[in-house]
Amino acid sequence: MAKDKKMNDLEDLPGVGPTTAEKLKASGYDSFEKIATSSPHELEEVAGIAVETAKKVIAAARDALEMGYESADQILERRKSIGRITTGSKELDALIGGGVETQAITEAFGKYSSGKCVAGDTPILFMNDSTPHLETLETVYERYKTTEIPKDGGFATIPNHELRVFAINSNGDIKTEKVTALYREKVSSILEINTRRGTGLRLTKQHPLLTLSSEGLQWKSAGMLSPGDYIAAPGRIHVEPAESRITPDDAYFLGLFVAEGTRNPLSITNYDERINGRLHSYLRKRFSFEPTFNKEKGLTLLRKEVEEFLGPLANSNSGTKFVPEQVFAGSDEVVRAFLSGYFDGDGFASNCPELCTKSERLTTQLAYLLSRIGVSCSLTRKRVKGSIFYRIFITSPEDCARLKEALAYSIKDLSKLADAPANSRTEHGIPSKPLRAILKRIHSKLSGTHRRNNAFGKAGAIRGSKYLSLYWNYLARNPITFTASPSTVRLAIEFYGEKIAAMRKHYDLLSQPTNERICGALQELPFKTTDICAALGIKKSTFTNYLARGFTPEALSATANALRNMIQQTLSDETLIKDLKTLQLLAEKPIAWEAIKSIQEVPYDGFVYDACVENSHSFIGGTRPIYMHNTQLGFQLAVNVQKPVEQGGLDGGVIFIDTESTFRPERVKQIAEAAGMDADAVLKRIHVAKAVNSDHQMILVDKMEELIKQNNVKLIIVDSLTSHFRADYVGRGALGERQQKLNKHIHTLQKLADTYNLAVYVTNQVMDNPGILFGDPTTPIGGHVLAHAATYRIYLRKGKEEKRVARLVDSPSMPEGECVFRVTPEGIRD
Repeated sequence: MAKDKKMNDLEDLPGVGPTTAEKLKASGYDSFEKIATSSPHELEEVAGIAVETAKKVIAAARDALEMGYESADQILERRKSIGRITTGSKELDALIGGGVETQAITEAFGKYSSGKCVAGDTPILFMNDSTPHLETLETVYERYKTTEIPKDGGFATIPNHELRVFAINSNGDIKTEKVTALYREKVSSILEINTRRGTGLRLTKQHPLLTLSSEGLQWKSAGMLSPGDYIAAPGRIHVEPAESRITPDDAYFLGLFVAEGTRNPLSITNYDERINGRLHSYLRKRFSFEPTFNKEKGLTLLRKEVEEFLGPLANSNSGTKFVPEQVFAGSDEVVRAFLSGYFDGDGFASNCPELCTKSERLTTQLAYLLSRIGVSCSLTRKRVKGSIFYRIFITSPEDCARLKEALAYSIKDLSKLADAPANSRTEHGIPSKPLRAILKRIHSKLSGTHRRNNAFGKAGAIRGSKYLSLYWNYLARNPITFTASPSTVRLAIEFYGEKIAAMRKHYDLLSQPTNERICGALQELPFKTTDICAALGIKKSTFTNYLARGFTPEALSATANALRNMIQQTLSDETLIKDLKTLQLLAEKPIAWEAIKSIQEVPYDGFVYDACVENSHSFIGGTRPIYMHNTQLGFQLAVNVQKPVEQGGLDGGVIFIDTESTFRPERVKQIAEAAGMDADAVLKRIHVAKAVNSDHQMILVDKMEELIKQNNVKLIIVDSLTSHFRADYVGRGALGERQQKLNKHIHTLQKLADTYNLAVYVTNQVMDNPGILFGDPTTPIGGHVLAHAATYRIYLRKGKEEKRVARLVDSPSMPEGECVFRVTPEGIRD
């Protein structure tokens, strides 16, 4: 190929003078390659030259570059420069010919929401400005929806007001995150999940819940769960509302009215003299009237000014009572005062305190208020004379102690809450069965053979060991208790921390080995003698001789190096690191666990809903607060492309064009850390731009060349390629214009891939083809324009048991086929 001329030689092309050359350069057409690969209409638009002249300019540039025919062996030689980025899955790499290829566009498409939705009557805790609310997802959708956009069999909308939901992040902390979109679709069936503690969930099979199993903490689709599995709930939800609109005295009165008030006549009934004394004093001070009181009936009549203060609550009955908005939006002190008033009216103080109501809505709201003070409750229903009563129990000693502390405004005798024993009907703390599996897995790596058996001391020393209960209860046999306390997990962390510290100590000591240091290390390190011998390539009898008679200088050095390598491998073991992090989260984060009692699939005729949440993909919702979740291959590629070539990367930077608020730096950081990379350095090499519409998206691509040159960019990710085009060009009348612009956009991406030998990975949306009556109706958006432009097309769908299936539907060199991979917290894996 001829040598490229310099930019100031553009004037040598026929029809290009100084002015035209400057216009071309200003628009990015500063080399013969760019002019040779452009269209006449492009040059007409940017340089103001006639189409016929533009054709001559392009032809001259192609002649200068000898862009004619070439032999196949020349093409083969040129293709040797093509790089490939590993996906993290060998199966997926093999499916597409060794990884995501440079000088090519790889497209992946699948369902927008994948059915990860919940029933419309599912409550969700959210913030509107600085005010917390608890409303159903259907109500939120209808109240805040704007124009609905068809999305893969359903509808998506952007909220007309900033909404923030309470979500759990990768560190186990609860933060408020922005809702970027709301989604709904119709389904024909739904799962009903009930837990032993009374939580009821109605959601689709694909909707993930945070679980704890023998594999550790993970999000698992509801369809993969079984009775006996554990799902997570927030132990405490911290809310920082704006300044409270009511005082604690107001809140106490509202709590008492919700518990004991009636609408006809507007009154409160209570026989406790102390409670009535506080009530009457409040009414005099707050509303300036002397209350009318019927002592025989315990009835205090309320006046019109109180009715105005109560608002809609004044007209509620026992089945429609609710927590007033100003309480839900109030400070923690206001919440505690309200609960104190309600407890004085309808609470039962015992070693298993109880709240009772006939209002299902109020039951849910009370459960959320209790979670704000760190109290986890259990719910039951009871039918009395044809009416259903909802009962809220607090059954663990820790929760009873927190409740007693919170009910500072209560007049009732709360002494029985002091030493409340756990109720046998419900579980508390951390489930022992999965915890034991995690502990045994860690123990197998940090204790060893005969040395491992003495890890807790010899027979005499065991009796005095502070780790004795941990050993006998969770390692020597199946757990004798139903749940474990965070203190038990902290004890395990302390024990294994000592083991890790010992390994690090011996790693340093063995850098200058002696016989004494080798023998001392062998007494504490967890490695089997057979494994040490295998690493040294010697017989066990030879090693025994070394121990008895001393190591030769060569054997001393070899043994020290082998032990240091084994220490390094153990401490960098991904499973061990993950298990230790799980223990840390279980010990430090306020997570409550719910054991599933029953799961049933039932017919459903209506919409299910979802919230697209920035930075998290999760939200807190349900009849009692539960963590609910909403893979992207692009995140894995953005990390892997930065690896050295020998590790499946290209040692290059990344440009990420975000069209649907899908970029999650926390997820990228998690994948990078799992790969042993510097997460902060990885994030710095990813350049993200959020496209607001299709024109902006095209401009971002047109102007990215300088960024590519400056940062050695080897991967461009567009997620999603078609989202804005689909939204901006609605209806069949706009289809032609949409496809023309999409075609130009795709060809610009392909030019960048060819010019700079980089990979382009795009995600695409899909629709259901109504013409397909049998089989999978999923069809990617973009039509033939995108179908012909994409070098590799991959259809992603969910498989069984949390697996993902990738099907290669189009490739110039690879046969059609499928592979199975898994999305883990560490990234894409086989």
